[in-house]
Amino acid sequence: MVALSRHDLEQMLSLLDLTTLESIDAKCRQDAYTFGNHPLLIYSAEALTEYASAIYRYILPHYGAVELTEEEYVAQWLAPHTNLQVQLASKTEDFIGLLRNIAETPTESEPNTLPPVPNRVYSEISDFLSGKNDDLYSNLNDFLFSSYSPLRRDTVTDARVLAIIAEVEAMRDAGNKALTAFVGTQLTLTQQASAAVYGVTIPKPKYGTELSRLRQLVDDRLAYYNLNPKNIALITAHKDRIPEADWATISETLESKVVTEEVRKLIRASVKAIKQAPTPITVTEEVDIFDTNELFIHEFMLQLEQAYSKPLPMTNNATLDDVFADIDAIYLTQAQGTSFEAVQDQQKSTEEWYYDYHNISQSLSAVLQIVLNDIAPNTVLSSDALSHGAIHGMLTFAEQLKYKYNTGTQAFDYSQLADELRHQLRVHTGYFTETRPLPELESTGREQLLNAQESTAQQVKLADTSFDITKPIQQSLNVLRPTIALTECEEISLSEVEIQSLEPVSDHTIQELLLLFAGKGTTPYLLRGDLLAHTKDGTYLKIIPTKSEDYVSYKFTAINGKVLNWLINKYCELLKAIPEYEKLIGYYRDPVNEIFGIAPQYDYDAEDSIDTISLDAIDNNSICTLQKLNDLLKARMHSSQIHLGLNSISEQLDSQTRCYWEDDALYKCLKSTVKGVYKELGLKYYVPFTKYYDPPYYISGHYLAEWVYDPAKYTDKITNGNGANSIDHIRIGEEYRSDNSKENLRIKPKPYNSGRTSKSIETHYNGDEYVSLSAYCKAVGLETYDYLQEITYNLNPDESFESDNRTYTLVEHKKLVVTDSEFKVANQITYKGKAYATAKAFADDVMIDYKSLHNALSSARKAGKSEFERKFKNKKYRFYLDGNGKIANIV
Repeated sequence: MVALSRHDLEQMLSLLDLTTLESIDAKCRQDAYTFGNHPLLIYSAEALTEYASAIYRYILPHYGAVELTEEEYVAQWLAPHTNLQVQLASKTEDFIGLLRNIAETPTESEPNTLPPVPNRVYSEISDFLSGKNDDLYSNLNDFLFSSYSPLRRDTVTDARVLAIIAEVEAMRDAGNKALTAFVGTQLTLTQQASAAVYGVTIPKPKYGTELSRLRQLVDDRLAYYNLNPKNIALITAHKDRIPEADWATISETLESKVVTEEVRKLIRASVKAIKQAPTPITVTEEVDIFDTNELFIHEFMLQLEQAYSKPLPMTNNATLDDVFADIDAIYLTQAQGTSFEAVQDQQKSTEEWYYDYHNISQSLSAVLQIVLNDIAPNTVLSSDALSHGAIHGMLTFAEQLKYKYNTGTQAFDYSQLADELRHQLRVHTGYFTETRPLPELESTGREQLLNAQESTAQQVKLADTSFDITKPIQQSLNVLRPTIALTECEEISLSEVEIQSLEPVSDHTIQELLLLFAGKGTTPYLLRGDLLAHTKDGTYLKIIPTKSEDYVSYKFTAINGKVLNWLINKYCELLKAIPEYEKLIGYYRDPVNEIFGIAPQYDYDAEDSIDTISLDAIDNNSICTLQKLNDLLKARMHSSQIHLGLNSISEQLDSQTRCYWEDDALYKCLKSTVKGVYKELGLKYYVPFTKYYDPPYYISGHYLAEWVYDPAKYTDKITNGNGANSIDHIRIGEEYRSDNSKENLRIKPKPYNSGRTSKSIETHYNGDEYVSLSAYCKAVGLETYDYLQEITYNLNPDESFESDNRTYTLVEHKKLVVTDSEFKVANQITYKGKAYATAKAFADDVMIDYKSLHNALSSARKAGKSEFERKFKNKKYRFYLDGNGKIANIV
């Protein structure tokens, strides 16, 4: 029996949800029931048949032998329908006789008519009995249950007709009761909508005996994936401390992957007992951890082997990997001058080798041992192994596994883990374009592990001086895999003295960004606090920073050009499928090399045909779009041709930037055009979402300079200072904040500059200094910041105003002095005779949203109102403000 993954089980639960049955039923009703006809019971027989067959085929085979045939199983679901039909059939002659008697002996006239006329129900019954209404009622059941039936009109008052309807409805109610007991029921859409409007908690669907049974089977297997893997490793390592009968139950559960509530309780109790038991003196903590990890790795490798050896269905991961594999193959084709088919054959051969579990298991086991025991790879692995793409892929996979293992959020879905391992191997080997042999790694002994852990600790201690600000940037780069990075620069000349003054920047992320920017051999330096790039040909480029509140930072934009090029070609292929657009775009591929990635050929005469196109085929707006596409394509080809003839590094970098922005504009125009055209034509298309750029990365200039000039002090004060310190400049003036030379930097306690911006107003009150008016209001508990800020911004130096029994004086530009008035009276808010010191105290007492009240108060102050109304929890309040804009009374 094939092992079920978490995804498989979740899909099963989705199938076993009543909403799935109701969706099928709605479609069946739409297709099979018209002209007022309805299913006999709450779910149609057609829907029940389709639904039960799906369960029989896709769920039951995974839960042991199925003794029933599909027809027999479906019959169980249709039993209430069948029983009702049998009952109706047995009563057919009786109902026909009653209806004939009713038609022959009418007892009523059409109500509320002058003069009275015979009631139509009797004539329509006669018509049905004589076969005149076969188009509406094909049989007696239709005539009894159809919403169009004359028997069910509101105007019918004949007791004999009402008795027949009551009898068949009683049969139907009994059938629905049996059906819902077997299947289940849930609120109607009307009831759900009503509950949502009135904020009522919507009850969960009520599942019947069969759906409850099936869902429990799935839930017990899904519960296995919610077990804490660390706890499982713990009880497996210490199974000798667990009673034999309990361990037999637990081991059987782990093998079958079926966890009932009783077994979950048993596992929790066993873990608790092991943790509370005293640890034997002869076993040290390190040995215990190593043993637990070794046992886990052994069991994990056995389980992973089963999943890794089975082919998996296509996933989003696999689909995108196939796309990137073709992209890398194209670039390798162009670099080696070989055929595309030869590169694909090479990829396929390498892929088959790596997808044989026995070829990678030894190396993977060694990598897991390194990662799970928190050992730095370079303390155990050779430089050759560390540089190998497949080993990098295994290390990435092991780190992901370690996170799940340590957090213990769920048991492992080995099918998904096998898929992830394949994915990481593909990504880190250039989608199997790297053909170096895989190093055969050996497992590490306990003594070597202890030595490696000690070496790792030393590395961590030395690595404390790494530049922390670029760590999140590096994580993004690892995901995006960019081919270029853009930034502003200018070419400069340096004297010999300046060259001798250069300080190297050893941060790996900044080195990688400059390599992506200016090519191989580019190295970063600081000169008087400015970031420079020294290129391979000896050119010095100064990276031009951006300014924000007078501080500088270096802005880099990372782009995966391969992905962008693929997207452009993909959308051009989609647009090329529309004849009217194909002859206008003039963008085609070399017919000899029918693979995407080949540079497009631009037909400069194509745009002339725009004038001759029929407006019946494409509207004016699309004509404008096509003209824009032609212009973008022509600019792209022109830029590419110019770029090939450039020698100056500065010109090449400018051209590189221009080419990217042209490609970006072309892609966005193509994307919007394809979307509009395909929507207009009613066609569907699919392009996998592939991210080709990251939002700009910003690297703080003064933080970078301080780290380069004094990494030990930077680490001690900034990285290890728990956020208590920040970096500022000795000369604070606006003209000096962009000066990041060594002598102008200092580390100060963070409160000195925390919260200060270029618009901040320094505030002094009762001998205390606050970096801003906002900080002052927060410190003294004032809720009138917006009001104070608006008035203060309109003051001239030496002007004052009164608020809340305090005097505010602007003594100089951006410096405010606050003093208490001579007669300071504590503000109070009155509501129903009760006094509150603040509006928040009132809001907390009556349990209303203070944030909403604060926003309403701010709006009233800005509008100059003396009172305003606000509704909270269906209760309306009127707030009266005093002369200072504060709440004084509430009604």
